[in-house]
Amino acid sequence: TAAVEKGIGREEAHAVLSRHLATDEGVSAAGLAAGLGGDSEFPLEEDEIEALIRDALRHTGAAQRQAAVFSAEVEGYLKRFPEASEYTPADAI
Repeated sequence: TAAVEKGIGREEAHAVLSRHLATDEGVSAAGLAAGLGGDSEFPLEEDEIEALIRDALRHTGAAQRQAAVFSAEVEGYLKRFPEASEYTPADAI
């Protein structure tokens, strides 16, 4: 959202982000901030990206609440059907 507010389209921001994440070794938060911050196609500076990463939970919207509700529902099912915790599905293909 912060990048979009600075003028980049969502699809373009996603493409730039994907390009920086497309490594076999993985990317650290600091490496991602440095890479995106130095990318002329991305409108945020490294320090702005670092601040967003430090405060990431504030930017997850309803996800935390939704995950808590889902987790509580699963716990309820596991109490009613404790054998379900041992279930291993068959391969799909």
